Amino acid sequence: MRRKLPPLTAMRSFEAAARYESLTKAAEELGVTQSAVSKQVSILEDYLGKKLFMRKQRSLEITDDGRFYSQAISDCFDSLANKLLEPTDNTRQRITILADADFTQLWLFPRLPAFEKRYPNIEISINSVSDLSVINKGNTFDLAVAWGRGSWDRFSFEPLFTNVVFPVCAPGYFSQEKLEAGRFHEAILIHNRSRHWWTMFVNLLGENTMYAKKGQIFNQTSLCLAAAARGDGMTTGAEVTARQFLEDGSLIIPFAVRLPSPDSYYILAPRNEGFAAEPVRLLRDWLIEEANNHRNWFAQYWNDSAK
Repeated sequence: MRRKLPPLTAMRSFEAAARYESLTKAAEELGVTQSAVSKQVSILEDYLGKKLFMRKQRSLEITDDGRFYSQAISDCFDSLANKLLEPTDNTRQRITILADADFTQLWLFPRLPAFEKRYPNIEISINSVSDLSVINKGNTFDLAVAWGRGSWDRFSFEPLFTNVVFPVCAPGYFSQEKLEAGRFHEAILIHNRSRHWWTMFVNLLGENTMYAKKGQIFNQTSLCLAAAARGDGMTTGAEVTARQFLEDGSLIIPFAVRLPSPDSYYILAPRNEGFAAEPVRLLRDWLIEEANNHRNWFAQYWNDSAK
């Protein structure tokens, strides 16, 4: 449908003149002469059949009609500018990131809104998996976060952060009397995939390592932490996965023991592409920035806990 509209140049000239209430300043903004602006305003007045300005010897006073049309035209220009600057499907760039389910749920997912706010033109597609061995089976991704010791021949990789493991339980799970008496053996242990960490902690706390073989086993860290927060028992937490539980107070660290993990988190990219593509590089840099903030939070947490 053909739209009957006033000349665009006339509307631009009037909008600028109304905004400044000055033909001179409008001319400076538009890069034309004052007389050219005045002529375009007159063209619009003739088109609308309305007086838009009261022209005085040394000033320009906008009329009520002028104020109405000025607002209407200004709103239209703003709407047009916003629409033209909106990202389209052609300008949005999608990145596929591969990560294990626990890391995705407990660390990455809560932070993604900050990335999306900073880079609205980059769309993140997350492939959350339970077994990261799929990395070596031709799984397609632009960037991955993997847990290991830096031994991926087919990929470019950079360290993201190391990890520290510690026992956690709900605040009311152990009474102070039981803690002081060292009645650690009364706890129900919740194991994450294996009994490896509890064997080490039980030995460190001077208990019989046979005790570490008891308890429940879950195949996901998130389930272990949720069960412990509910008061079902005591589990092992890690800096990467337990922070939100420590922050909201649903879990505490009952014993002042912690162990460094021999494995670390790494950022991976296909070797033939690496981190050269700008969206991938921006995501990598953002992940490293967030990891640094995470480390700083725990440094303060351990410092406060020692007081």
